[in-house]
Amino acid sequence: MEPYSSLYWQGPVPNTFEPTGPNLVAVNRGELQITPRTTKYFESLYDGSINYVDDMLRQLFSDLARLRLSDQITLVLTSDHGEEFREHGRMVHQQVYPETLRVPLIFLHPGLHKPRRVQSLVESIDIAPTLLDIAGLAIPQQSGRSLVDLLLGGHEPEESQAYAESFVNPTRTVLRLNKNGFSQFLATSLLQSDQKPVWVSHSVSFDVASDEIRFRVSSYNQPRVLRVELNGVEDGSHKIRPDAWTTIEIAPPQGVPLARI
Repeated sequence: MEPYSSLYWQGPVPNTFEPTGPNLVAVNRGELQITPRTTKYFESLYDGSINYVDDMLRQLFSDLARLRLSDQITLVLTSDHGEEFREHGRMVHQQVYPETLRVPLIFLHPGLHKPRRVQSLVESIDIAPTLLDIAGLAIPQQSGRSLVDLLLGGHEPEESQAYAESFVNPTRTVLRLNKNGFSQFLATSLLQSDQKPVWVSHSVSFDVASDEIRFRVSSYNQPRVLRVELNGVEDGSHKIRPDAWTTIEIAPPQGVPLARI
């Protein structure tokens, strides 16, 4: 490949596949392999896209000022999600982590004369009620809240939290974020022998109908310790490796219905 130089990448472009959504999802399924260098190159392309958006916004603000519209409109700058570059083992935005959830949310409004940074956690569902409030329209009694009071310098609540949810079959993940950090609940169906593996980020729990639990596990990136609980009581720990599958077999005591991995 020819050497390539930019603000975000120096040196030859890796000989790899096109970083389209389907290809990157295939990486998550283990159907395509990706090296750390290629991951960094894809990340540099993403950074370049962000720089392009900055240039377009600069042109937009210049045109609004030229047309004397800057003091007559409300602008909201935000994004639907961020992207993960294998910080947690995957690409794109299939998992609920801060890398994919924390996005810009900037309100530009003629009535907001002083810049203000709101520290409280807010959610995307708050955008619509805020715009309705700014426009003087009724806010439906649905999810979300108006942020106008916060934007105008109102008192921020001592406690704030936000939720997110992800569905990637056969896995469902719910995340709660507050001032103490974030926590995840992950649920997945048990795999049949002919199904492809599923990546479990933190933990998984399931009911056991048989008198034996048997599954195969492999870790991501480095050796790890897998802890198993039966009905809330730790049953033991197992060392697992990233380069091999380890078979775990457990015989739960009679009457114990739940295993937590």
